[in-house]
Amino acid sequence: MVKEARGHHDWKQAIPALRAAVAPYDTVGEEYRSPGLGARRPSRLHAIEELPVALGMLVVAGGDFRAAVLGSVNYGRDADSTATMAAAIAGALGGADAVPAEWSDVVATASKTDLVEPARVLAAVAGEVFERDQARFARRAERFAGLAAGATRRAGARPGEDHLGPAGGPAAARTGGQPGRGRDVAALAARWTAAGGDLTPPVSGASAVPASPELRALATELLDAADALPAVDAADEADDLATLRAGWPATWSLPTEAAYDRLHGAWLGRGVGCLLGKPVEKIPREGIREILAATDRWPLRDWFTAKGLPADVAARWPWNRRSAPTSLAENIDGMPEDDDLNYALLALRVLETHGRGFTSADVAQAWLDWLPGGRVFTAERVAYRNLLLGYAPPQSGRRHNPFREWIGAQIRTDVYGWVNPGRPDRAAELAVRDATVSHVRGGVHGALWAAALSAAAPVADSVDEVLDAAEAVLPTRSRFAATVREARALGAGTDDWERVVDELYARHGHLHWVHVRNNAALVAAALAYGRGDLERSITAVVSGGWDTDSTGATVGAVTGALTGASGLPQRWVAPLRNRLASSIAGFDGIGFDELAERTLALAMPATEGSVA
Repeated sequence: MVKEARGHHDWKQAIPALRAAVAPYDTVGEEYRSPGLGARRPSRLHAIEELPVALGMLVVAGGDFRAAVLGSVNYGRDADSTATMAAAIAGALGGADAVPAEWSDVVATASKTDLVEPARVLAAVAGEVFERDQARFARRAERFAGLAAGATRRAGARPGEDHLGPAGGPAAARTGGQPGRGRDVAALAARWTAAGGDLTPPVSGASAVPASPELRALATELLDAADALPAVDAADEADDLATLRAGWPATWSLPTEAAYDRLHGAWLGRGVGCLLGKPVEKIPREGIREILAATDRWPLRDWFTAKGLPADVAARWPWNRRSAPTSLAENIDGMPEDDDLNYALLALRVLETHGRGFTSADVAQAWLDWLPGGRVFTAERVAYRNLLLGYAPPQSGRRHNPFREWIGAQIRTDVYGWVNPGRPDRAAELAVRDATVSHVRGGVHGALWAAALSAAAPVADSVDEVLDAAEAVLPTRSRFAATVREARALGAGTDDWERVVDELYARHGHLHWVHVRNNAALVAAALAYGRGDLERSITAVVSGGWDTDSTGATVGAVTGALTGASGLPQRWVAPLRNRLASSIAGFDGIGFDELAERTLALAMPATEGSVA
């Protein structure tokens, strides 16, 4: 086919020649709509014609997108498949600029579909799949190399002459945050797996069985090596304040005075959503559904309960060990402690102590002063340890931190929005200062997005206003921005929530259950789907799985602020008993009403200009 195609430069003249060239190998026959028996039989001598013809047209066109596609379409027969293949290869060769703008504009308008952002997201996914495939192949190569080395030693080679084949991603870098993303970490991964390390991230973020001293020492060495690798170009993933601020709107149209009732609703909503998700944290989506179906509560519309739950279902999907005694319908007595509320309390304390001009160093010191070390997890635990070792922000979040694009920073920044009503930019600036203690890139973007949601929710009239404001502070071309825009579109204007979640899992199910992007996608979709209604929104997001208490808290806070405390259903609010437990000294047993009053005192409209 390629040989024949090289003799042609006009697709119109090439069509008969290409058909003649492929015909001897074609399984369908001349009558395309009446294929012969050969089309139904496997063969080593024949093949379907679409890909060979697409390649032939690409050669005839010299790689030109327009000519290759037109030639493939006019060739006929399975024209859509042939043209799709030719277009994909021509687009890959020439990049997005190779696609005629007038074609893509017509398709986007006619289909009412944004072609650009899905393509960008799919490209990112393809890159991640490619990295994983490389890692899988490299691990296999390393193991074969180990077998070969073993055979060599048995044949008389000196000890220590093992060969380490390449592998992808050191174990620490593959546990969710991917600090080695875009870098060549094959050799590091090979050393890790050769020593008995596992590349699969544990469900809880930390290994169930403590590693040996030797493996821990190797992990430290490999993390040092990963940190020392050259930085990759991340122009679309900016997380420094100056670059982020340059992309923010100069003016905002939202009101800037929040009422006490709306802030009270925000605190209550955060508590309700968090509490609903607590008992099923770490239980996958299918387990949540089985629990609810077995207790006659599917779809989710009330608190979870163990009453009537069959023993086999309970054994298959055990409740969250720490949360079940205080967060099931039969035992709720006030809001139990949770890190999703602890960080909100700590942000309030930082603001009350240092004002709006606080620094990342102030946040770090507040952690060391007030946060018990045993109540921090994943990225925050790594950062906490780095702070104790003397590493100041932002290095505290970058050193040895495989979780730095997980959800931790996103759950810490609601208060920064509540004290800056109507000013998502000011809220986002405070959020960045906090987030850089422990996170980078997408982890930081999640924090400023949550803060912007919280700045808009107490003063906006609709959830769409809230989502618009939050998207406006994100780096436009970042993976996080594309993720939440896409998820919002999926959730809007539909009542089929399960279909929405199916699509989110198809797109983001490869990420760890506490990664930031999959959880932000679930939040954005649930907010759009819930249309501002607290019950509809929090039950949707929690039934979707992943980090259920954190997503429930964020969605509850937004819808609670939109509604106001006086409008929230008592069957959700009353079990909180206006009482919050906390391990942050000075806050244990505090009322949600007092928290709202203290937040309102900080939320008085500030003068125009700097956040500080």
